[in-house]
Amino acid sequence: MTPSILITGAGGYLGKALVDYLRAAGVPVTCCLHSKEERWDGDVVHLDLNRDDHVASLAGRAKAFYAMVHLAGYVDIRFSGTNAGIPLPGEQNTQRLWQTNTLATINLAEQVCLPNRIPMLFASSQTVYGMPAEGCPLTEDFRFQPLEHYAASKAAAETSLELLSRRGLTVCACRIPGIYGGRRKSGIVW
Repeated sequence: MTPSILITGAGGYLGKALVDYLRAAGVPVTCCLHSKEERWDGDVVHLDLNRDDHVASLAGRAKAFYAMVHLAGYVDIRFSGTNAGIPLPGEQNTQRLWQTNTLATINLAEQVCLPNRIPMLFASSQTVYGMPAEGCPLTEDFRFQPLEHYAASKAAAETSLELLSRRGLTVCACRIPGIYGGRRKSGIVW
């Protein structure tokens, strides 16, 4: 079996596009799709990354992967209050945000990537920066100032992955802004 890139969130907007692009370039890909029941179908795996037994199963097959692109996550950004253009903590599903975006990410890194020396590309979010002052350019060194729990969960995941890098995890976080184009005509772009 040829080692492949494992792509979590392969059924999402960005995941589908990345899978299509890599396959067209001849890169072997294994798609990880969300499912309550674990099922392996060739180059597609159906798992719930919030379940320890599913992640353990993935770790048991880690030799099949030479890299992980972790796109899976849960987005729940709502606007409330008088400033409709600024996201604020509101009626978010806070527990699901932290479980999926932070704890599942840490679990994947610790159980699959770190012990098997699999590099991880983590899809974070530009929302970790909050709302910088107008005219203030963003750089990678800009301080995290999340305005709601989605952004805070992504910032916490990044911080945890940075700590794991001190133990040998090879990781890169991409702070992706709202995505627009193709099949998607809306998104959060500040």
